[in-house]
Amino acid sequence: MNKISEKLAPSATDMIRMDHTRVIALFHQYKGDADPKVKQANVNANCLAIEIHAQVEEEFFYPALREVVGAEPVLKKSVPEHDELRQLMTQLRSMEPTNAAYDRTYMELLRKVMHHVADEESVLLPEAERMLASRLHEIGGQMMKRRMQLMARHAGQAVTHKVRAQPVKSMLVLGGALLAGAYLARHSLGRAKSAVASMTPSSLAPPALTPSAMAAERASYKLGRLMGIGRGLLWRKQAGI
Repeated sequence: MNKISEKLAPSATDMIRMDHTRVIALFHQYKGDADPKVKQANVNANCLAIEIHAQVEEEFFYPALREVVGAEPVLKKSVPEHDELRQLMTQLRSMEPTNAAYDRTYMELLRKVMHHVADEESVLLPEAERMLASRLHEIGGQMMKRRMQLMARHAGQAVTHKVRAQPVKSMLVLGGALLAGAYLARHSLGRAKSAVASMTPSSLAPPALTPSAMAAERASYKLGRLMGIGRGLLWRKQAGI
């Protein structure tokens, strides 16, 4: 990977934290009394996200970390924990969402995911940031490329799950927003063409990202991640797991 690509690529540890937040958010959206198809779509979408996350970690992040930390206990049990998650996800996919054990099995998956996330975020990610600091963007670039390959294989499936997992009310709001956006776009097109015609090459350049702006972006990301984890922990407590 060249230097420019390395700078543009996300840090491997930041990618992992964002994956954790995304997965926990999907768990939080799950409602036991929802329509069975909505429940199943949520489960399928989350299982796909977990599978891709686990595979990318196992192919790039864990091997790189093993090179510098050796037989670290938390790292040693990470792949077996992924295998436990895969077993639960296989069970869920073989069950109907109307099955009495469906919710219970998904809650068990949540419990194991939360324990796994806690171990990674408290032990493995800080260790990687200490021992692999100079390589994190390189590894992050490799992980992102592989993630895109894996997601491309399941693109249609992922979109279907995402649409079906949305409550009807949310879909109506989204549809209204899209219609409004299309209307505004048509009426703005003429003005946009005139504005573009008057632009110079320098005016088209993106604004420089100042250190203060970068710090604000990082703070916003950290807050969002903590809120996502917090919601997941609260839901876990309410579910009694």
